Amino acid sequence: MSIASPNYLHDAHIRFALRVGADAVCEKPLVLNPWNLDALQAIEKETGRKAHAILQLRLHPALRELKENSAGMTGTKKEIELIYITSRGRWYFTSWKSDLNKSGGIATNIGVHFFDMLQWIFRNVQYNIVHLLQPTKAAGYLELKNARVKWFLSLDYNDLPEAIKKSGKTTYRSLRIAD
Repeated sequence: MSIASPNYLHDAHIRFALRVGADAVCEKPLVLNPWNLDALQAIEKETGRKAHAILQLRLHPALRELKENSAGMTGTKKEIELIYITSRGRWYFTSWKSDLNKSGGIATNIGVHFFDMLQWIFRNVQYNIVHLLQPTKAAGYLELKNARVKWFLSLDYNDLPEAIKKSGKTTYRSLRIAD
C-alpha cells in the first residue's frame, strides 16, 4: 500500500496496511513520535509484513556521488552548513502542515529529508540539538560520525538572500562542505 497522506495519519495508515496483509510504502516521516516505531516493528513481526520509507534524496545523482566520495572517510569530520529556505503562501498556514500536532513542525515536515540524507552519507548521529524552533523556522547542530552540521530551515520569505528575492525565486538551498 502506498501512503502519501498528511504526516499525522502515516502511523495509522501503516498499521492498517500491515494488518490487512499488505506491505506499506510511506513518505517520510513514518511517525511523528519515535516511540510509535516500536509499535510498528511489533506489528511487522506479528503480521510478517514490512513498512518501508521513501528516501528520495538517496536517489539524487549528486548525493549518490557525494556518498561514494565519502565512503572511505576516517579521522577528520567534515564541517557542513545546511540552509534550506522555502517561502510558503497563506495556504500553508491554514493547512495541516502548519499545525505542529499534525505535521511535526518544520524540522519534521521538511527537515526530515535533509537529516536522513546527511545521516545516510555521514553515518550515525552522535549528538543533536535544536537552538531555534518556531512555527516558520528552526536551526540546530547535528553531529554525525563523519560530520558536524549547522543547519537552518525556514519558510519565511524574509530569510531569503536578497539575490534570490531579486531573481523572483522563492526557494534557496545551500549545502556547504569543508574539511
